[in-house]
Amino acid sequence: MSNNCECSICRYHYDFDLDPHLKGEISSSNCVVFAGAGISTENQQAHAHTLYDEIIHKLSCDGSEEFPDIMEKFCNQPNGRKKLIDTIVTRFDYINAFRSLRNNANKFHREMATMPYIKDIVTTNWDRYFEDECAAKPFVYSNDMAFWGEPRRRVLKIHGTIDNYSSLIVTKSDYDQCAIDLEKNLVGARLKSLLSTKTFVFIGYSFKDFDFKHIFDFVKGELGPFSRRHYFVSPFFEEDDIENLKQYNIEAIKTDGTFFLQSVKEHLCNDECYVDDELYDYILDCEIDVERASKWLHDNANVFDKPQSLISSVYQDGVLHALQRIWDLRKEGIYSDLHYVQSLISLYDEREKEYFRKKDYCNAAYFHGYLNGLFSIIIYARASLDDEELLEIPQFYHYKIGEMQDVEEYSELLEDLPDLHKAAYRQCLKVVERNRGEGLYSISHRPFG
Repeated sequence: MSNNCECSICRYHYDFDLDPHLKGEISSSNCVVFAGAGISTENQQAHAHTLYDEIIHKLSCDGSEEFPDIMEKFCNQPNGRKKLIDTIVTRFDYINAFRSLRNNANKFHREMATMPYIKDIVTTNWDRYFEDECAAKPFVYSNDMAFWGEPRRRVLKIHGTIDNYSSLIVTKSDYDQCAIDLEKNLVGARLKSLLSTKTFVFIGYSFKDFDFKHIFDFVKGELGPFSRRHYFVSPFFEEDDIENLKQYNIEAIKTDGTFFLQSVKEHLCNDECYVDDELYDYILDCEIDVERASKWLHDNANVFDKPQSLISSVYQDGVLHALQRIWDLRKEGIYSDLHYVQSLISLYDEREKEYFRKKDYCNAAYFHGYLNGLFSIIIYARASLDDEELLEIPQFYHYKIGEMQDVEEYSELLEDLPDLHKAAYRQCLKVVERNRGEGLYSISHRPFG
């Protein structure tokens, strides 16, 4: 059953049933996305013509040959290899120069960015979109494999990268050499390891795609009947394709690749372990509100005039640092995972208690703010979006009084704060005196502690 919308973006958003096995593999971070050019620069919304069509036109060919054969023929011209690379670079530059084209080329990557459970990606694509949009670290050469164990999202680029022109696998000769290299080198060893231990989802290929056939023949030869079940996502299946895929132990999912990710996210949200992408809009709104309160505090209760305001000031620094980090690291998707957020909350809760035991009130207030920034994710995930009061982060804070939302409420209490917690006030005085005369407008707590 398909989406009712027939526009060029939504017409391939076919509904599908998510295999419980695949869902479990994704949520346990045991799933690898194997991405082809169809989710990138070669989709119809990113460019008027495919690279293949462009080269066919330049050669005045009929287009009956496979992609690598045509590229080989083009490279056989004088300076052909350089001309081909120039064509590819010009193509990428053109797409990246227009925001609408770039957005169409990397919409899959942006959708995948906030999926914390996809740690490993394999691609035959040359572009940088997984690096730029998903914060994935590229692995291209055997020497790179020494860093595979780093706890970051990784993209294995088995056909090279546009960052190094000589690495590109384009022609028939390149493909033949690549097959030999994958049998011997550490890149091939890593690919074999992933294919034998992880569940793959192929996206951005057609079943007749040369890249897919080339890679999966390699896999079939290596694993034979012991191949794990994998999945192939495409909106263009025919019945014969589905039957042929079953011979490889591959399950067909007929839908658009980006829509597939969106649907998986909805399932994960229902399990209450994952937060939807609107979280990041909420985080940005919270950041704006706290920045507004911080500006009011610095303008109306500057710490050099009213040292007691330092507790609220560093509290606001903590909130802002947490919110800014959540926003800035959205490409890694780690803050979309509630399990990860809960582990951080436990860590920072202990940090706040530790400073409070030491009677280091300024650092304790900072970490109280940082905790509230993290708690905003939990509150967003659990609260109704209609409950605006619950979704607001407290703007001000002080010991004995606690958290405050309202500027007027804080203003009325400001003069009483020194007497309400004398030890905290003495510490604020010391910090202010230590920094007075430095030409500072305010005292900020750096993100350390």
